[in-house]
Amino acid sequence: RVMASELRVNTLKDASGNNSVGMSTVAEGTMKCWIKFDQNTENNIDDSFNTSSVSDEGTGRAFWNNTNAFANTNGGMYGVTARTGIPKLSGVSGKLQRSTSQWDINTTQDATDNYGDCEWSAGGIGDLA
Repeated sequence: RVMASELRVNTLKDASGNNSVGMSTVAEGTMKCWIKFDQNTENNIDDSFNTSSVSDEGTGRAFWNNTNAFANTNGGMYGVTARTGIPKLSGVSGKLQRSTSQWDINTTQDATDNYGDCEWSAGGIGDLA
């Protein structure tokens, strides 16, 4: 027989009891998904959280798919890109959340906005459904 357990708390404190954080900060202020992805290789996901897959949509373009959906499409995405030999490679751009479970990633490599493949790390913040 499987028994379900539930823990309900208002505040978390460290062992000394001096430092505490409210549960609203934990629920609202934490990364809900993140990924490190290498589009230069065979589109390897090096590491991730709450990520089901990435689909390569062409040079410098990808869709990042989440395992657990967000409550709406108002989330924020934060990211960095890297590629040896291309110092002007920009960060993520374009329409960010395509849906509650998919992000649109576009990376450009120069002032003319030509797309370029790269390694990128990104995180998403928002309310999960």
